[in-house]
Order: sequence, then structure tokens, then C-alpha cells
Amino acid sequence: MPSLLDLDLDNPGASLGLLGNAPGGGVGLLDASDAPRITPPDDRTVSPGDAVTQSAQMLRDYLAKQQADAVQQGYWTGGQAWEGGHPTSKGLLDAAQQYGSSLVAGTAAPEAGAAASLLSPDAAPKLNPSALGFDDRISTRLPSKTPDVHDTADYTVDLPAFQSAQGPYLGRVAEALDRHPGVTDTSPEGFISHISDNLQALWDAVPGDWKAGAMNWYNGARTLAEQMADKYGTSVRAQAANLAALSPQRMWDHNVEQAGRVADAVANHANTPWNQGLEDAWNGTVAPDGTVTPGFAQTNPKWQPLYDQMVQGKSLGEIDDPQAAALWIRLHDRATADHQNVPIVKPDGTTGDFLTNNDGTPSALQWGNLGAIGNAVSSLRDDSLANISSNMGDAHKVRNFYNNIVSPDAGHDVTIDTHAIAAGLLRPLGSSNPEVSYGLGSPVLRDPYRLGDDPWPTTMDNAPAGLKGIYPLYAEAYRRVAAANGVLPRQLQSVTWEGIRGLYNDVDRRNGPLIQGNTDLWKAVSDGNATPDDARAEILGRGIRPPGWAGQ
Repeated sequence: MPSLLDLDLDNPGASLGLLGNAPGGGVGLLDASDAPRITPPDDRTVSPGDAVTQSAQMLRDYLAKQQADAVQQGYWTGGQAWEGGHPTSKGLLDAAQQYGSSLVAGTAAPEAGAAASLLSPDAAPKLNPSALGFDDRISTRLPSKTPDVHDTADYTVDLPAFQSAQGPYLGRVAEALDRHPGVTDTSPEGFISHISDNLQALWDAVPGDWKAGAMNWYNGARTLAEQMADKYGTSVRAQAANLAALSPQRMWDHNVEQAGRVADAVANHANTPWNQGLEDAWNGTVAPDGTVTPGFAQTNPKWQPLYDQMVQGKSLGEIDDPQAAALWIRLHDRATADHQNVPIVKPDGTTGDFLTNNDGTPSALQWGNLGAIGNAVSSLRDDSLANISSNMGDAHKVRNFYNNIVSPDAGHDVTIDTHAIAAGLLRPLGSSNPEVSYGLGSPVLRDPYRLGDDPWPTTMDNAPAGLKGIYPLYAEAYRRVAAANGVLPRQLQSVTWEGIRGLYNDVDRRNGPLIQGNTDLWKAVSDGNATPDDARAEILGRGIRPPGWAGQ
């Protein structure tokens, strides 16, 4: 029976190298009796590797048969690797079992070719099918021309997917990597190593008195989703999607508060009729003393057509369009919410005091855009995996975030956001920095980074593989360091996420001299005037402030 270990469609020689004799004189992982062999004029039998050069067509036919058999057995899906084809979860698990058994038996060495590289601790998806919520996961990349992409969780953002990419994407990746100060080896592997070393240093520097708590962030998020599901009569995955859809550019505390309000509106106010409170929330009010409270008509006039055509006069249940439903919910919240304060959310999912701004004033709730709210509403109304997957969009971050919430112990998913990129680079970066844009695959701001004599290149993605930016390189670094420390990638991410926010807070990320000083440190590394360890020591010497929840 064919297995994933039969296949390396990007490197036929490596695939066939797994057949026949294994290192150390043992029997190979698979029976080589059906492998193509050629007898040259002098009757000497050549190896399958030699056959690659001597009979390309024969090898293509053989590999095509292997792939067809693997597809039939459920080990491979999606066509050729360059078309987004990839091993299924079943295929990865089967390969891991075969490779692990071969190592135990002494018939394969860790360096035994392409499969050994794929299944090494650095690169292998460590999936745990018995994890809670595993079957509710979705694919974390969306290869184009893949009809089943929203019906499976098999397409993951990882190094093999990156290695399968072709075309201009790779040139733009190379150009982007060259622009990162401190990265002395700007190959993909060199970049992964740089990020890995920074993450390890940051992980080591996070104080132990709250590190264990930070590791539980996604367990707490799963608990929140479960509690919301019980409270509002939905599935857990619907609430995980609600939380994930509302996450872009939102602090977790605000994210959770919004999700609760959206879930309440959908569950309890679908039949609430149009009323004066909603009207006032749109038009604004004038108090008897002349005090004017502006409505959304004044603060968000771009919503006027949506209000006029789909919202005014209707109940939430009468509105099908998700963005129109989102506007109704914003009006309802403005009209009925008894406060706009935001409780601090602890890693275990419980809440503490209200969140405050840097000046000590209460932090008012910051809503996301109507598109994000609409995606949350749609997921609550229809919690089919295909609909949830569609609502999570094409951003790797949101898709991984959903998976980390719904199945925190699945093992492979890792959420890379602005802070995760800043942690990997050990720099005080905000969402507008081009390094963050390239990490996430989002557009680089035109001013100032796309102007001048040396502009940053345009956004890079690879549609056939479903990749955006250099997210897969960051994800690989997080997975490697997590494996080295015996934790899950999402645990490493949540600890270093808190670590970088404690190293550089919101004020620091707007401090020009501080930002420039950090950049100069890394430029000194690039120029050979300092070592990476010198830079890390000086940066981490600032000390890491504890998170707000640590004292509650």
C-alpha cells in the first residue's frame, strides 16, 4: 500500500531514494520491487536515482502512479505540490509512524532524504487527532483552484508549502529578507535561524512567576468559547469563530468583550423591533441643556447607504446581509450598553479589573470594522465548517487563531500577529511597519515605505500554494523553538507575545529614539560590528514588565 513516504513530488530522486537499501545496510522503508529500474547496454542495473536522469518519462509515470495510489488511500490531496497538493493529516500520521518505526528498527537514519527532512522535529506538523476540537479545525492556507479547501483542515502553513512555491513570490521573499537588519544570512533558512535564536532568548528571559500562566492563553480562550456556547445556545466552534473573526487589530480584552456583545445580540435580540433608541444611535441626540451626542450618521457617514437600504426600520432577524446586521448590532450596543469599559481577561479565561489606558483612565471598548463583525454574525448563524472557513478570510493569522482557540492542543497551528513578528525580530514594531506587513502578507503602507529612491517591494503572495508573506518562515521558527523546549507552538507564541509586549509597550513603540536605537543595534550586527548575542543582551537588558493580569 502506498504511503506518504513514497512521495516527494518536488524531488523525485529523493522519493525513490527511500526505496531499496537503507543507510546502515538495512532494508528500505518500502519494498522496491515495483520501482522503475533500467538496464543499460552493458547489462548493469542502475539505481532509481540514476534512472531520474536516464529515463525522466519512466519516473514521471511511476510517480504519477504513486500519487494516484496515495490519493486513493487518503494520504495525498490537491494535485501536484506546485498546485497546492499536500499530504493529508492521515498521510502525515502514517508517514510519521512509518518513519518512527524505521528509526526504532535501525533501518532509517534521521538524514534519510526528503521524508526525513519533512518529518524532522524542525519541520514536521505535530498533529494530535485526539485533541479536543480537532475535527473543528480548518485549513490555514487557501491554495487557489482547490474546490475542497473550505471542507478540510489539511492545507497548513508550513515549510513544505513554502518550498513548493514558485514564481515571483520567491524573488520578493528574498528582497524582503534582505531588508531586515541583523539577519546576516538572508536565505530562508538563515532567516528562520535568526528568528529562532531571538525567540529562544526571549523565552529564556520571560520571568518564571508568570510564564506558566501565559502558556495557558489558548486553553483559557477555549474555555471562554465553551462558556459562551452554553450561554447563547451555540456550538463551541461558532463562538471560536466569533472570537477569531473579531480579532484583527484588537487587543484580546476588547476582542472578548466584543464577541460577548455580538453573541448576545444574535441569540437574544433577533426579534427586537426597530425603536427610538436605534434611531437616536444613528442620528444623534440633543439633551435639554443643549449637549449634543453625535450618532453614527455624523461619525461614520460612509455607512449611510447601508443604513438607508438595509437597516433602518428592521429587526436584526430581518436582516440577511452580514455587514448590515453588523451595523444593527452597533446601533443596538450604542443604544443599550450600560458601560463601554473593558474587563481584563486572564489566561484562564476569567476576568479581572477594568482595563485602563496608560494614563490610568478607563479603556473604552474599541469595535472592529463592520466586515469583521459581519463575519462573526455569519458564523454564529451558520456554524458549518465550510461557512466558518469562508468567514475566517485568507489571512493566515485569523485562520490559525481560530484553530488555536477551537483545538488548542492540536499541536501544529501557530498564530503569528504583529507582536509575534516583533518577538521574532526583537524589535519595537507596530502594525504599520513593513516588516510586519511582509510577515503577515498585508499591504505595505505607501507613505513612507513605498516612496523614495529605495522603496520596499509590493506585497508578496503565492496563490497556487495559498501563501501570504513570509508567515511560513515565522511559523517554522516558532515550531522549532517550541519543539526544542518541549512545548506546543501556540504556548511558545503566547509566552513570547507577552514577553515582547512587556519589553516594548505601546508608548515604547511610538518612541522614535528608542526605535532608532534598536535598529542601530541590529545594523551593527549586519555590519559585523557586533554579534547577535550582543544585540540580544542589550535589548533584553531593558527588563520585561509583567502583564496586567499577572497581579490579579
